[in-house]
Amino acid sequence: METTVTYDSKTSEFVIDTPTVLSQKYWITNGFKHSNHAVLFGQCIVDGKNEGVSPFLVKIRDENMKEAPGVTIIDMGVKMG
Repeated sequence: METTVTYDSKTSEFVIDTPTVLSQKYWITNGFKHSNHAVLFGQCIVDGKNEGVSPFLVKIRDENMKEAPGVTIIDMGVKMG
């Protein structure tokens, strides 16, 4: 699990980092075309301590379905099935 979600106490926000291609999130359906939120799992870091893997509900698009800042959404091509 390469994705980390670090709590920033100065802003009271969680900062998500997916540092490599292997830590990207993949949809197994065409949900990427229609979703505005996603459930992300990452190692939760609070005050420098790894608290383990936790789920986070993440807004990935705004009200007009435009990608949120820091989010890239692309079709990964033909899927089997």
